[in-house]
Amino acid sequence: YGRFEMNLRENEYELILGGETVDSKSFPSFERNDMFLEEMRAFLNCVDTREKEGIDLQDGCGSLRFALAIKESMEKKTLVKC
Repeated sequence: YGRFEMNLRENEYELILGGETVDSKSFPSFERNDMFLEEMRAFLNCVDTREKEGIDLQDGCGSLRFALAIKESMEKKTLVKC
């Protein structure tokens, strides 16, 4: 049993398994706004070139199923497969 904690203000994460931190990392040079700007650039590029972005609806649905399985796993405190 474990958990993954993210601190979005400090740009760091911590992986905790069995009550013990097994991994952690900090990203001091990360600027949160950069990811939004890059997403906008990618969108505008798709509009200009008519090229499709690498992620389609099926991929998005798979990511949602994965996130919902994580949520259910946390609530039930057991492994949930997706």
